[in-house]
Amino acid sequence: MEDGLVDRYFNRRLSNYLTRWFVKTSLTPNQITLLSFMVGFFSGFFFWKGGYIFGILGALVFQFSSVLDCCDGEVARLKGMQSKFGQWLDVVCDNIVHVVLFLAIAWSFYRATAVPSYLVLGGLASIGSLLSLGFVLLWESISLGHPSPLGHGLLRKVAERLTNRDFSVILLLFALVGRLDGFLWLAAFGSNIFWIVLLWLYRKEARSFSSS
Repeated sequence: MEDGLVDRYFNRRLSNYLTRWFVKTSLTPNQITLLSFMVGFFSGFFFWKGGYIFGILGALVFQFSSVLDCCDGEVARLKGMQSKFGQWLDVVCDNIVHVVLFLAIAWSFYRATAVPSYLVLGGLASIGSLLSLGFVLLWESISLGHPSPLGHGLLRKVAERLTNRDFSVILLLFALVGRLDGFLWLAAFGSNIFWIVLLWLYRKEARSFSSS
């Protein structure tokens, strides 16, 4: 996973302290991944409640889950327990949480306004996130033991953005200014643009890979 600015300058500084404690326990990296997943999933409750204060609380809880999400990889490296399954579990759990957040935010706005477009936006954001996840997992599974264009060039860099934790601070900023509805619009369009770009890059690099 490629670290973004938030990881580099904030999350990693906090996760280092937690990791020092985790390595002294019997917790495995995958168990820490599931712990991060549960905290992230729980943040959806606050977004579902709706309102400015609950929105900020949800964003802060989700930010904490992002800090925990840094710990699994750090513990895996320190304990020599890195695995392909662990990487996949991390990506899948992250994106399930994203879908939960999209749907929770959408439902809270729909409940408050009775405007169906919020449900549409939540659905679009969720579909885009799941399609992006599906493409990455499919291509990663195809590449196991075989040369694959996914492991080369720009496509790999773009695919890594799927697991970038800068997402958490974007959500927090929208919550602080009281515009989670704006975040929902951004997620609905951004997540679908993302998988379309992934598909285009894959086809482009696949042609280059096959002709080389």
